[in-house]
Amino acid sequence: MLVESYNREAELSLFGRFATRWDLLRFLTNLLELRAAEHRDPAILEQAIDRPIFISGLPRSGTTFLHNLLAQDPDNLAPLARETVYQCADRRRPAGSRDRRAEKLDRHIAAFAGLAPEMSQIHPMTAYSAQECTEITAHVFQSLRLDTTHDIPSYRRWLDRTGHLTAYRFHKRFLQHLQRLKGPGRWVLKCPDHLFALEALREV
Repeated sequence: MLVESYNREAELSLFGRFATRWDLLRFLTNLLELRAAEHRDPAILEQAIDRPIFISGLPRSGTTFLHNLLAQDPDNLAPLARETVYQCADRRRPAGSRDRRAEKLDRHIAAFAGLAPEMSQIHPMTAYSAQECTEITAHVFQSLRLDTTHDIPSYRRWLDRTGHLTAYRFHKRFLQHLQRLKGPGRWVLKCPDHLFALEALREV
């Protein structure tokens, strides 16, 4: 549904097609890596995500500031941009070599800032910034992030009909992977999307 909507409605430029393809392949690669990690370590899915804090509100209402502020507490956990964009380390890199995921993402952020310089003023971000949950739910292609970056009305109608339950089940699973790596803590999570999915969020 998403790809059909991109092809029929989004009127993507050449760069837009390249960026969209990169996004979709990255999500699919991360999904395969998550599944492989669960086969190697089934205890990942036994991680308890206990009473997370969800920040939600309209865009530009201070939620990003609050999220970053609460993320400073060492007892709190927040998904970082580098962990949601490149969830898994590159297993092709030689053992003992440096993990360059953060540097790679910072280059992507700098390139995007060159295309849309106003965004870095509105929403400053680095690889180590606390990231919104919309980047997590986009992995299963049920996220308002996809609708807000492209004109894809048929996808939005499909998402409205389908709901967000699958997305939040995956969201919990994603946090279980991060928590297995980071250790226990209280998750602080933020996204404007939560306003549209409170029933699914509560159920999960």
